[in-house]
Amino acid sequence: GGANNNNDPNFGLGIDDYGSSLYHPSATSAYSSYSPSGLLQTSYPVGPYGVSHADQMRLYNSQLKHDFGIDMRFKLVGNQRVSPNADVSPSQLCAVCQDSAQCQHYGVRTCEGCKGFFKRTVQKNAKYVCLADKNCPVDKRRRNRCQYCRFQTCIAVGMDKEVVRTDALKGRRGRLPSKPKSPSTRQPNSFQTQFCRFYNDSIPNPANLDFSKLNYRTVTNKESLCEEKLLVYDAFTRSCDIIKQWVDKFSLFYSIQNSERDRLYSNCLLEQIVLRTASRLDGDRVILCSGVVVHKVQMNYLLGDVAQQIYDYASTLKLQKIDSIIAATLASILLLDSNNPDYVYHRTPLSSTIAELYQKIVDSLKDYLKQLHEDSSVYLQLLDRLNDARHIAHNLRKRLSLYRHTTGLTNSTNTLLDLVLECKPISNELQTNDDNTTLSFIQYDL
Repeated sequence: GGANNNNDPNFGLGIDDYGSSLYHPSATSAYSSYSPSGLLQTSYPVGPYGVSHADQMRLYNSQLKHDFGIDMRFKLVGNQRVSPNADVSPSQLCAVCQDSAQCQHYGVRTCEGCKGFFKRTVQKNAKYVCLADKNCPVDKRRRNRCQYCRFQTCIAVGMDKEVVRTDALKGRRGRLPSKPKSPSTRQPNSFQTQFCRFYNDSIPNPANLDFSKLNYRTVTNKESLCEEKLLVYDAFTRSCDIIKQWVDKFSLFYSIQNSERDRLYSNCLLEQIVLRTASRLDGDRVILCSGVVVHKVQMNYLLGDVAQQIYDYASTLKLQKIDSIIAATLASILLLDSNNPDYVYHRTPLSSTIAELYQKIVDSLKDYLKQLHEDSSVYLQLLDRLNDARHIAHNLRKRLSLYRHTTGLTNSTNTLLDLVLECKPISNELQTNDDNTTLSFIQYDL
């Protein structure tokens, strides 16, 4: 048998790009009306009476390929086509269009069709325009309808443009430039694997993002503006619950006492929101910790100039090329570091268990960075990024607190975010210490 021809104009198109009549061939169909270049080999000998319908069906079923050259061989039941990936686990599906995906491409499990689309777009630096509202459905059937939304989905699920080979690398089957081999690899050690797993479990799944709140249109009337502000504030509230679950799991594994766990959570909550939100900024879309996606315009309504600080911070993080291991490590350091000027308990320092764990995580970051960079200043640069997160979190606290006071939310809600903004303990265990002495807090003026 022959192979697909890369010069064929139909090569690389999914089966959905062809007419629906090809899905349900009938006994009376005349295949001669279709161009065979993309479907059947032209090298088969044809007898004096042409190719029979049975032979056509045999060749059709044996040669029909999906985007990535894997036999579909789907069966026809009446006039219905049985999906070849009907029984495939969701973890085996393409993160972009939910088609069958055999392996990861550019950092994400995707089908060959989306891999090829992403690669061509990046190599050609193609620019697309959405003719609708930039929120077109992207699935196996409709992925070719809007190239803009398909590419934005590729980016949103985490496909890495940096990995796509350039023209200078063509002919090397997508391999990146060779690097000197060394005994060190870019793999986390067993200790890092533990807290990285907890962190990865707490970040939004790209396949399950909530786009229902996304609104890129500017609102002008006061009522709509209030609704948009409350929408984003509620999304922050839900994000706090996600971070709390992460802290609980982390603390349970490392045997951190409940009182110290709640203290750590209160100290780091807003810093975690800043770090996590900035690290997932996707163009004009902001992916919050809860998986809710909002537009930058919506963030601006609630946060004002603090929103721009988060966007600038995101650009700085991008320049640092922070991967998932570094992100998990930075989040863990922020959790265990009690040097938060906004919310400090006047009581005994944190236990030696936390201090030792903190130092161990810091050392693991240093060791990991040595595998990636010869420049020892990278570690100090990352520490600066943590200080940036603390500074922005300080401003975020003031902005959210001001919003609560001006809208009357202080008397109507009692969420985790509300308690942290008011510098109140989040459990009865934190209200008094062992000597029944009331804890006091350092607060700030709005």
